Amino acid sequence: MEEEWGEPNLSGDRLNPREIVGHLLILWPVDYIAHSPTKFTRPDKPSDAVILDVCDLDLPDEVGVPGKLCRRVWWRQSRLIMMLKEKIGIRMLCLMTQGTASTGFNAPFELISVLSDPDCRARAETWLKANPDFCPSTPANKPQPGSISAVAAPAEVPYVAPTTNVAAMTTLERLARQSQQGVHLPPPPPREGIPY
Repeated sequence: MEEEWGEPNLSGDRLNPREIVGHLLILWPVDYIAHSPTKFTRPDKPSDAVILDVCDLDLPDEVGVPGKLCRRVWWRQSRLIMMLKEKIGIRMLCLMTQGTASTGFNAPFELISVLSDPDCRARAETWLKANPDFCPSTPANKPQPGSISAVAAPAEVPYVAPTTNVAAMTTLERLARQSQQGVHLPPPPPREGIPY
């Protein structure tokens, strides 16, 4: 039997929200890109995107088992972006729904949490137990300008206790304090007896 050939997937899997309305999803938001223009980009509108891994528990995978996994899916629908861009790195269990259309606009896609539904949780736990080696995708190797992965989170900056004596601070302490306060401290006065 001859082996099949595949093509590289440069941008990630495709999973259109329109096609999965009513489906139970495990979501892992991977990244948010603030500006990713397309041919439809307008100068007065943002052209952002959220990138995520999605396990659709209502679709079968390649071998017919419930739980089709789509990697690095790009969603550009504004309501979904608003719901997901602050949840990077957080696993979620949701149903995809479609809201009510306002005049002149399409009905937005929305996610509804189903963590309180024991049947939905049981289905998700079953998939997670069957796939113990699963790891969500990581942000692209080269973070794009405006992506959350391109900026260090404030929690990653170590806390430096305040010191009133700037001259007694080491250079690293002074730089850390400057970065936390957003101000530039004057350099310490030269110490006596230090050869330059």
